[in-house]
Amino acid sequence: MSIEQVFDWLKQMPNNSIYDGGRPDSTGSPRVAQPDEVANYKSADGIEKAITLANIIHSRQPEKDIIIGINNNKVVLEAKEKFEFESSKAFVKTITIC
Repeated sequence: MSIEQVFDWLKQMPNNSIYDGGRPDSTGSPRVAQPDEVANYKSADGIEKAITLANIIHSRQPEKDIIIGINNNKVVLEAKEKFEFESSKAFVKTITIC
């Protein structure tokens, strides 16, 4: 699939994490599904979808800088193009991959 097709595939998935309502990790933070879990369960929160898309972009184009901006319910992945997702995890964080 092209990056745009992967984005469309992720956007069509239910916007529910397999870890919603689940136990926190050892730091007390809510758990976030990993890209393989997103692909296997075909359900993910917007943060998980953005991390999955970033993983695919980075594996195909490792020279490309990627920024994931998370501001409560809005998640924006920038890798020259912008890809937007919605989240219910209420995080505020910026993840940079370069």
